[in-house]
Amino acid sequence: MSNPSIQRSQIGTYKSVEIELVTWDASMAEVDLSCACLFTHELNQKEPVGGLLHLNDAMDGLLFSLRDQKAFTGNYLDTLLIDQNLGKLKAERLLIIGLGRPEDWSGQTSADAVSVATRLAYQLNLESVAIAPSILDSGIEPDGDFSLQMLSALKERIDRQEQFHQLGLVKAPSIKKWFFDAGFTDFNAKADKFKGNFQKLMNNNN
Repeated sequence: MSNPSIQRSQIGTYKSVEIELVTWDASMAEVDLSCACLFTHELNQKEPVGGLLHLNDAMDGLLFSLRDQKAFTGNYLDTLLIDQNLGKLKAERLLIIGLGRPEDWSGQTSADAVSVATRLAYQLNLESVAIAPSILDSGIEPDGDFSLQMLSALKERIDRQEQFHQLGLVKAPSIKKWFFDAGFTDFNAKADKFKGNFQKLMNNNN
């Protein structure tokens, strides 16, 4: 990663998957699979801001026009894998994950998106994945921290893939690097929460 302004914080390693929090968005992520989350609309009909807006710009307006044209509406856990016409994106593939109505969002919504992204990355045998929850970008102000739910979903999917591998059904699990995208606002506080919740998960695992 050549951009010196990018902040990153190591969260931990689980079964050979290194987990990091990084201040980049879905358009900037230098990974095999970059994942962005899109609701059916923004809360209070606001325009998307931040990383989602940046992603749309990098795609020459294609992201929002897909939704406007009802080609991809953002329905719950609907997915669109884009591997052509990536514009200015740094990733090799972009996965858009629908999160449904923003009014219905909870931490579990974002955890389900993590699960979908992990499963697809394993199916495609990819090594590096980044996901942008896109919550603040869509006008949602979460009541609390939901990093534990996202980390739990990631851990569960890693465990399951290893189980499938031990049963001789799939190749060895491919993911080596997992990034949670984050903005610069309160980055260190977010990183501390991720690290604390990762430790909590590991302690419960013993």
